Parts: sequence; structure tokens; C-alpha cells
Amino acid sequence: EGTVEIENCTEVVAESFVKFFYTGQVDKEVMNENSVSFLELGEKYDMAELKSMAEQVMIANLDKENMLSFFLAGNLYHGQMLTAAAKTFLKQNKSSLKEQEGWKEALKERVDLLLELMETLL
Repeated sequence: EGTVEIENCTEVVAESFVKFFYTGQVDKEVMNENSVSFLELGEKYDMAELKSMAEQVMIANLDKENMLSFFLAGNLYHGQMLTAAAKTFLKQNKSSLKEQEGWKEALKERVDLLLELMETLL
């Protein structure tokens, strides 16, 4: 009997991920609360539909508090739609970015992303 271990996610996400295999759907509330996890799973298991669903939810929920973390997640998990939307949102809200605690630390190890953002913001 074959088993697959789904790492780094909650039981709710794991159950929803398995259900997605059979139905092609994820509960809206579960997706809203765990969209980054589903983006990661979509990338890890090469599931374009799941990844696209997660990106769309994240784009719809972009705000000043999550704009940087969603930009970073989009880049990390190759979510091109999310990365582009978050970059645009960051440009429109650049003064809010500077007020966010920890933004420098978040980008410190990613000079490539820092430069990409700088190009966008200038």
C-alpha cells in the first residue's frame, strides 16, 4: 500500500489537499486562511490548477499588511500572477512598506528581490 507524506502543513490543509485530488475544489474558508500553503503544495506537486486557485485568492486578499509576504511567496513558489500583482500593489503603497516592521530583514537575504523591488518603486 503506497502512502504519501504531506509535510509542513496543518491537518486541515492536508485533508483539503487530498479532497482536491477527487473534486478539484477547496473549501473557500480553508483556502482563504491557508492560501500560501496551497500555493506551496501546488508548486511542490506540480498542480497548476491548485496553484492558480491559491494565487487568485491571494491576489484578491492583497493588502498593506501582507503585500510583502505575498510578493515573497509568489517569488518563492513561482507564482507569476501573484508576484506581478504584489509588485504593483507594493508600488502603489510604497510608503506603507517603509512603515512595516521587519521589511528589511525579510529582504536582507534576497538582494535580487530587493533590486527588483527598487526598480519597480523608482
